[in-house]
Amino acid sequence: MIFQITAYIRHFYNAKNISKVTNQKLRDLLDDVLDEEKRYYAFLTLGMLRKKMKKDTREIQVLDLGAGSKKLKTSVRSIKHIAALSVKKAKYAEILFRLISKNNIDVSIELGTSLGITTSYLSMANKKGKVITLEGCPETAKIAKDNFTELRLKNVTQVAGDFDVTFPKVIKENPNVGLLFIDGNHTEEATMRYFNIALEFCGDNVILVFDDIHWSKGMDEAWKKIIGHPRVQASVDLYEMGLVFLSKDYSAEHCAIVV
Repeated sequence: MIFQITAYIRHFYNAKNISKVTNQKLRDLLDDVLDEEKRYYAFLTLGMLRKKMKKDTREIQVLDLGAGSKKLKTSVRSIKHIAALSVKKAKYAEILFRLISKNNIDVSIELGTSLGITTSYLSMANKKGKVITLEGCPETAKIAKDNFTELRLKNVTQVAGDFDVTFPKVIKENPNVGLLFIDGNHTEEATMRYFNIALEFCGDNVILVFDDIHWSKGMDEAWKKIIGHPRVQASVDLYEMGLVFLSKDYSAEHCAIVV
């Protein structure tokens, strides 16, 4: 917790206003995707799902294959606690939605389905596109599947299993992925492993999104290594989430922004 507080203070101190971003294309993109006044009807539906999950008292057995949760220590957890403590906040899920909508992204891959709330944002951002979501825990994946059915989402494909096994296969089969959201196994080693796999198979037009980049010292170090990679042209640190661009259209810009 002390590290996270220190990291946030550093983030806040180094943050700039969008108007100070020098790359015009990146500035225009951020103006759009970080605009909280840009609302979509889907947000109402997804907000209702979020509230429903936060009231769900059912308990499930959670299989943690990564770093696990700092706040939920037992393997048996209620859905409402998972929804409250482990699911991406609405404002960040809405940023992902706008990224897909703004860029007309047809293929999105998510590492870490959890209850499927964020996945549903990815799906509804482009119902004609395709979302492939990977999850290692069978019981949370089942809850997510029920949510997809309730929302009548037809463009979501679920892949079960350890990311180290499933991710290389999925990314190899989908090199045209436009958005890759890495939200699982929050360790430095795993994050760097997934990043390097992505670089091997993805084209320059992909947008890489890393969750909880300042969650721990290890994740903070992984973020520094990622944005320092020679293939990375630009990055945006939103504190709880980091955006990475490989396209030279966005070079050369590395900034922090408070959302």
